[in-house]
Amino acid sequence: MATLDYYTIREHIPAPIVLPNTEPLHSIMQQIEKTGEFRILQSSLMEHGWAVDINLHDPVTPGPHIKYPHYHDFFELIYVYKGEMHTIVNQKEDILLNPKQLLLMNPDTRHVLNCNDSNAVIYNIMIQRDFVEKQLLNIIDKDYTIFHFFFHSTYHDEMIKNYLVFPIDPEMEQYIHALILEHFDRKPFYKQMVVANLILVLGQIARIHKNQVTEQNHQLIQSGKLPEILQYIQLNYATVNLASMAEQFHYSEAHLSRMIKKQTGKTFSEILSDIRFQIAENYLCQSDLGVETIAEMVG
Repeated sequence: MATLDYYTIREHIPAPIVLPNTEPLHSIMQQIEKTGEFRILQSSLMEHGWAVDINLHDPVTPGPHIKYPHYHDFFELIYVYKGEMHTIVNQKEDILLNPKQLLLMNPDTRHVLNCNDSNAVIYNIMIQRDFVEKQLLNIIDKDYTIFHFFFHSTYHDEMIKNYLVFPIDPEMEQYIHALILEHFDRKPFYKQMVVANLILVLGQIARIHKNQVTEQNHQLIQSGKLPEILQYIQLNYATVNLASMAEQFHYSEAHLSRMIKKQTGKTFSEILSDIRFQIAENYLCQSDLGVETIAEMVG
């Protein structure tokens, strides 16, 4: 795998795009005056309708994006190759990103980018919503959190968290670097190679995140904290059952069932059904998916 050489690759990169060239600044300022935030359209940033596009983020050029919340109609991965950057999410959460972390945001995430390091090297990897809906969802395993993040985000499900932060291991770092190099080198078939490397990145994210969630939920269940137990059910609603949950976290089914019933007044099955019906209702209202498809998706 190639290692990213920023100083070589930058020679092939056009001037960094901080604001969309086709979105006049006065239009953005009008949005800000009216709502306090602004929206960036994929048609403004993503060249020729590409499924995946990458910008080199300019850390020092002033603009509305570093002062006012903005959001997109595309998914965004933020990768810090060098330095660090603060991302203020939903006007309350300050996420400090460094080269060991990757931030994935859905289209509706309001965020402000804050970087005062002129030597920082930051890449914005943009992924079309249509590409996620029509292609990625068909190849990502439905048992993984990354699938549910994309699926719920695509259909505007407010129950899902609108961003995820992942640790970057050496294998994922190689895939990210290959993705960026393919995009900017523009060799034959580079668009296909960009998509292929994105899938490798997402696959590695799924592996890392699944291991993280398994360990975190094990600790939470052992601590006996019911809100976190219910959160686990909600995150895994499509596949979870009482037997698998009890086995995974080393409880007997009877003990886990009694704990849930005692503290909520509902059985495990009732809680799971409520969650599934709520999500199914949302998909019926917000998407064009058929009833059979929705029933399969929610388990």
